[in-house]
Amino acid sequence: MSHHYENMPRCAFFIAGQDGRPAGTAFALAASDTSPIFVATARHVVRGCAPSPNDYTDLVMNSTAGEEFRIPICRAAWIEHETEDVAVTCLDRDDVEDTASFTYFYLDDRIGKKWQEDFPLLGYRVITVGLFSEAPGKGVVRPVLRFGAVARLNDERHLLRSADGTDQGDFDSYIVDVTSTPGFSGAPVFLDSNVPCVLGVLLGHWNISAPDGKTGSHHSGLALVSPTRYAAEVIDRWEPSG
Repeated sequence: MSHHYENMPRCAFFIAGQDGRPAGTAFALAASDTSPIFVATARHVVRGCAPSPNDYTDLVMNSTAGEEFRIPICRAAWIEHETEDVAVTCLDRDDVEDTASFTYFYLDDRIGKKWQEDFPLLGYRVITVGLFSEAPGKGVVRPVLRFGAVARLNDERHLLRSADGTDQGDFDSYIVDVTSTPGFSGAPVFLDSNVPCVLGVLLGHWNISAPDGKTGSHHSGLALVSPTRYAAEVIDRWEPSG
């Protein structure tokens, strides 16, 4: 196993809603070692955890003492992308560096257009790290890693549906061959390279309806990933408060 796998779980946080139970994943990004720390996730995760603008989400991470540590964040503090299923908030380094144990990936580690044109992304191995809702960890945040490959480039917009079949909208997204499970929405997706690059934010997976005469559906094994540039667009427009 490559040594860089060990750092991936440390950049992932869980997002909990009004009932306190983790429901999705987020991850940390920064422009430099002195810049603010940004947290990106899927917009529908924030809205699901905090239905009202005055509701709060909990950002769940590990403390330096090795225990679960929570930061309440008002939904209004999550800035949403205008068209894509992406939301970003900002953490003050002074509030978290001495109390929380985590790492972040640099914004420069994202996939840009020129990089994509110069490099064969299709078929490239990917890794995602997020919440396995059946085993989130007991008193500690324990994300799991899943592995797959880029199955299709972001050459058109794709419709995303929630677990109950509700249309969430159509989004610019890669299709990756990876088994996403409930809790992985908002998770980072990396290219498995010597220096991991952030491909994007995992939005969710497609279910396939059961054949006629049968009920239910099954997992397609394919998931949608929003290119990281949309999270970067939100960050680039960030205006510090105060």
